[in-house]
Amino acid sequence: MTAFRFGGLIVAVLLGYSVPTRASTILALLWHDVAVIAADAKVRGMEDNDIRTACKIFDVGNGMVFAVTGVGTFKDPTFVSYTLARAIATQSSDVADAAIRYGEIAKPILTAIWRKLGTQFRKMLLHPQAYIFVMVKPDGITASSGSFVETPDGSLRLKLNHGKITRDEFRFIKMGFTSSIPSSEEVHELVRRQGVQTTAEQLILQQAAQTPDRVGGPVTVVRLDQRLGIQWLQPGVCQAGGVSPTQVPEVTPDLK
Repeated sequence: MTAFRFGGLIVAVLLGYSVPTRASTILALLWHDVAVIAADAKVRGMEDNDIRTACKIFDVGNGMVFAVTGVGTFKDPTFVSYTLARAIATQSSDVADAAIRYGEIAKPILTAIWRKLGTQFRKMLLHPQAYIFVMVKPDGITASSGSFVETPDGSLRLKLNHGKITRDEFRFIKMGFTSSIPSSEEVHELVRRQGVQTTAEQLILQQAAQTPDRVGGPVTVVRLDQRLGIQWLQPGVCQAGGVSPTQVPEVTPDLK
């Protein structure tokens, strides 16, 4: 077991059970005063027969929702991803700050895992991890997403995207396996015709039908809006509130 300490937080990474993203589709649809996040539940481990389900969307407090691919990276993905994001969100009032801090802490951990896998195995994989923080404030929706990409020396580089969505703007963010997901313009038209929730669920199921070995399980759909706050429209494998059925310790470490 290898442990990394960051400002009072010890994240234990069991490298013998680590694998980057081999499954997952996560979508964020942001329009007017509403944001909808949807995710599948399939997780694939190191071995082909290691197929599980896991929660990939979390209410991390302070009005933020966090979603992450690559939860199969850790033997206990709920503890690592949820606990880290929750600890950061409770000390941040801005999703951009939360996304940066999450990336800075996760980067050396994921780089160590990535290098350990070896070049040939890495070529079989999608990416180490992608994530998004979304928040709805009185003045609109803000979203910040990050993803890790490999550099020539085998380490990882963090790419960040941040933006505030104006009332009349439609924003569509997709992560993980998305080969069957149409363009933002086409998705916007679907939203106009059938609504955000139906569209989000439909697109996840569409991807699952095309890549059933990579995407599947119950779909989780979470809605954020200014009037009603955070609503778990379809909890899927998550409990209402976004915590996986896996028992998660209640910790809020100091990340300052």
